[in-house]
Amino acid sequence: MKRRIYNYIFFTLLLSIESIAQQFTVDIGRNTTSFDYTNSEGESTLDLFSENNFTYSVGYRKELNRLFHYHASLLLNKYSAFGSDQFNVNELRWESSYTGIQIGMDAEVFKKKGFSFFLRAAGGPQFFVKGTQSINNESFSLKKVEQFDKPRLFVSPAIGFNYCSDSRVGVSLKYSYSKGFPLGTTDNEKLIINSSAFTIGLLWSLGDCDYCYIRNNR
Repeated sequence: MKRRIYNYIFFTLLLSIESIAQQFTVDIGRNTTSFDYTNSEGESTLDLFSENNFTYSVGYRKELNRLFHYHASLLLNKYSAFGSDQFNVNELRWESSYTGIQIGMDAEVFKKKGFSFFLRAAGGPQFFVKGTQSINNESFSLKKVEQFDKPRLFVSPAIGFNYCSDSRVGVSLKYSYSKGFPLGTTDNEKLIINSSAFTIGLLWSLGDCDYCYIRNNR
């Protein structure tokens, strides 16, 4: 009897997941990172410059109504920057990887014959995975360095457009700007991570979606 109940719950959960995950999404792109660093006295003592890296995400997207969709994604990002100290004595470079979750809402403000232009408000935590700091080509781990090793809250507005080639597959192009604030730090030093990213992605529906852009715009 218990086994039948467990099987019923299991298959019910599977059906629920299928109905919730209306579209799977996969995105890959390039981000440009910059660091805003201030010391314990609130001063910026470093000359820092941006670097380019890759960004990845997978997730799902679901319609709320004709205008709004919500989405949730798992992220993997690499952030890095280089520079020198205020006396230009040391050559410095930071390289760090973070993984996290992003939850947001899309507003499709314009639709026309398979194309949909959207605005997105999103955010979520990201967690340090690994990283190194290089000083004059000598490398050190960033593990347990509080400015990097603590979780961060990223706020990430975005704009982009989707194109549905049929009722199951769509292509997405997106520009996003992210700002990552440290959480739970006790040090007065502060490091804020800024990132601008251009990504291309695919949206795949498990079945013929009843909110497909082509179907709604014939």
